[in-house]
Amino acid sequence: MALRTYTGKTTLSLPVLAGILLLLFPSLIFLVTPYPYISLIFALGLCILLIPKQTKSFLFYVIIFFIPFYKFRILSQRYEFLKVDYIIAFFLVLFILIDIILKKRFPVALRAPVWKYLFMFLLINIVSALLSPYREYAISGLNTVLIAYIFIALNLISVEKEDLNIKLPFIITSAISISAGIGLIAYLFKIQGLLEGVEQGLRAEGVTSGANNMAYMTLFAIPLITHLIFEGEKKIVRIAGVLMLMLCLGGLITSFSRGGFLFSIIITTATLFHHRKKITIRNFGLFVAMAGIVLMGLLSAVPGEYIQRQLTLKKGTQADISTQRRAAYQSAGFKSFLKHPILGTGPFTFRQVWLDSEEIKRFKFVPRPAHNTYMDILVGTGILGLLTFLIVIYKCFRDYTVAIRSLMISGNEKLASLIGSYRISYFSSFAYLIIMSAFEHKLFLLGVSLSQICLRIAQGTVQEHEANV
Repeated sequence: MALRTYTGKTTLSLPVLAGILLLLFPSLIFLVTPYPYISLIFALGLCILLIPKQTKSFLFYVIIFFIPFYKFRILSQRYEFLKVDYIIAFFLVLFILIDIILKKRFPVALRAPVWKYLFMFLLINIVSALLSPYREYAISGLNTVLIAYIFIALNLISVEKEDLNIKLPFIITSAISISAGIGLIAYLFKIQGLLEGVEQGLRAEGVTSGANNMAYMTLFAIPLITHLIFEGEKKIVRIAGVLMLMLCLGGLITSFSRGGFLFSIIITTATLFHHRKKITIRNFGLFVAMAGIVLMGLLSAVPGEYIQRQLTLKKGTQADISTQRRAAYQSAGFKSFLKHPILGTGPFTFRQVWLDSEEIKRFKFVPRPAHNTYMDILVGTGILGLLTFLIVIYKCFRDYTVAIRSLMISGNEKLASLIGSYRISYFSSFAYLIIMSAFEHKLFLLGVSLSQICLRIAQGTVQEHEANV
């Protein structure tokens, strides 16, 4: 039998051809420099440009999956920009920019009502950086804002309607659950390098950047996991949800986070209230029994050190050196705000403010963030920056709410319930910023992006419903 031969033409799109030319040149240049290994980065970019659209979507979700795996993302301690997610994101953004230039139009998905407030916040940051007494550090802080905006844009373009229901929540929750499980194992078997010390002993940080960060991410995942348990159509999805919930609770507990404990009460209450209609008289007894079993299991498994650490909350800011230092951060920050009330000292320059403060004399001379994102922004960009940031948060929360109400009116209760779970996760992400410096955290930025995606999808769904009526 004669083999069939392909005689058709294979063509590359203009964005791909332009991207190949842009990447090929620096790749060849670096081969003759003292840093030839950097050529591999551009070679990776060439591979990304040549892969189909579906695979580019896969790479975006690789970035999302790697969020809880900070220690796996770092390729070089010397060069901080050499991270798996940064490299993939760089080339995905490059391809999008080339596509925009050649087609002379922006992707429709980039249109979002929140951009005008984000650009107001960016403008304030730029002016503040230019007037900053710590200009070098302020410019670095401005880069943080720009990188955050790029990630928001990448989310808006990459998340499709069909991804919102299963793919996205499952990738987020499975990644966080695995990371929390690694932290739990590290605590149980005392694996050095995955633990950090506290006054009560050791606590798990796993492969995240810290124990508080692990608590932050588990709280973000819990509403989405609960949605899979209550709304999952297949039994295997609900079983997987229960297993992921157990891992997240284990990671949350072994993080020993006091803030995590307090916020877990709020998030759990909000999540159960959101699914209250699923807890009917018929299954209420079963629900109480299962909740009792889980509670008893947790109480029997919770380390004594964890309970001791939570009891220190009674002592307030005098509980230990950590709480005393946090109180000092707020004092130093407020004094700086009184000196620079309108535009602050420059984006994310609290570390330098802390080094120049009187309060640092009681502690180690180490630059530290405020452990409060709102204080970081107030110090860095003054009252103008903080108010604009709060408007962004409110606008996104309101857009979630508008999307839910629109879907409820059109009768799409299931999608409304899913978006309600995203809204609780978003709430956890910005509420926790009170006790953590994490403006650039990808889960918070994802929450901002999803508010616009959910609003867009809800509006489209309602229009389809009205057209069919």
